[in-house]
Amino acid sequence: RLSFFLIPVCSTKMNVVFAVDGSYKMGEMNYGFIVNFVFNVSGNFDVSNNKTWIITVLGNETAVYKTKDELETSMITSFPNSSHVFLGQTLELVMQRLSESDTQRNASNVVVLIATHKSEDDIAIPTVHLKTSNTTIFVVGIGDQFSFGQLKEIASNPDEQHFMEANDAIDLRERFSTPLANKICQGKCTI
Repeated sequence: RLSFFLIPVCSTKMNVVFAVDGSYKMGEMNYGFIVNFVFNVSGNFDVSNNKTWIITVLGNETAVYKTKDELETSMITSFPNSSHVFLGQTLELVMQRLSESDTQRNASNVVVLIATHKSEDDIAIPTVHLKTSNTTIFVVGIGDQFSFGQLKEIASNPDEQHFMEANDAIDLRERFSTPLANKICQGKCTI
């Protein structure tokens, strides 16, 4: 799975958080493709102690990768066991993670939220908190069960730069890995 590491596209000091909705509604195979996508995109960064750190929020499981070796030896997390889609709660978990001591200080914060279904909880308050803390938020909607309105509200402006739509998890993996990495890096470092 992790044989994707090539020359990093981006070498800058960032905390890049990948957050995936924590519901089993997405299906186990899709979840595997989404996790694979997260690690493929991560392979485009110089993951090291003084450059980019990758933080994952997959359901209720979180992890921090401070080196390429940690990322390469990571294990796919267990499949979510919740029937609920709580994107607001996921964003709150992201905020907690970004405020903890195991994230880099004086680094750009970038969040990539991946959702397959409409959220059942309030997204407004955590979205505002993240945006007012100078966090750039990219949102990827997969399939046809998510809410365009919710995801566009979460995404940083302008929408066309920060919101992406994939037909399914395979489409996500095949079409968006490198383009998303480039978008994350844009303005943060020289590509």
